[in-house]
Amino acid sequence: MSANVNLSRHELMAAAGVELAIYRKGCAAPPWEESVAWNDVGPDHKAMNPAMQNFALHLASQSVIAEQMGMAAAASLMLEAPSYTLRLNLARAVADEARHVDVFARYLQIIEEEPTAPNENWERVALELGAERTFIQRFVTHSLLEAQALGVFTVLAEIFSGRILGSIYLQLVPDEARHVALGEEYLRQLLLREPGATQEVADAIDRSLATTGVSRAVAERYAQFSDLSSDQIHETVDRKRRSFRARVLAGVTDLEGG
Repeated sequence: MSANVNLSRHELMAAAGVELAIYRKGCAAPPWEESVAWNDVGPDHKAMNPAMQNFALHLASQSVIAEQMGMAAAASLMLEAPSYTLRLNLARAVADEARHVDVFARYLQIIEEEPTAPNENWERVALELGAERTFIQRFVTHSLLEAQALGVFTVLAEIFSGRILGSIYLQLVPDEARHVALGEEYLRQLLLREPGATQEVADAIDRSLATTGVSRAVAERYAQFSDLSSDQIHETVDRKRRSFRARVLAGVTDLEGG
């Protein structure tokens, strides 16, 4: 087993901090998936105009893929996590992502439509989460993808407001917010303990910011169904990702090139 599962009394006593609070908040969150009006999904989907139906089909299809990638990434990171509180949170994330996968798959099963093909960008994301990357690089990419999802799901909840799919995206927002908070807290604490890791973390964040994110083309497609402009949608999502960097590196002044 690659994970260090030993737990000292010192680590146990020191664990009553933010990471443990994030984990317990996730455990205390009531299950919501059975409160979805599943019997009404079919009629609700068909009540949309054809363009919105196709958009919903595409989003649900891509969400199944994205959430599976997040689930696998969290599981891989959990095996290498250096502390038991981080392992608990990543295990919680695996469970959250599994629920998300099941919810979107269930939506697709009910509407009885063929899922759309995976977007080409998933291959690039898979490379950034691959075994050839360091733990820090993969952890940062996973965290920033969660920040991206937080922004995207907020927008989609507004686009599909009053629809069952919109209520699903709205229910996902607290999960994604917890995952982002975990990423920020772990990296902040890491830099407090190991200031020498600052450049590595900053480089990993900047690399992930450059290789992931919502494109202008995607924002323009979302804008076709929203009162928000494509610029507003792009900014909403990108702001979540930039804020992650700012909060993790707050107070750091000795970075190369900045």
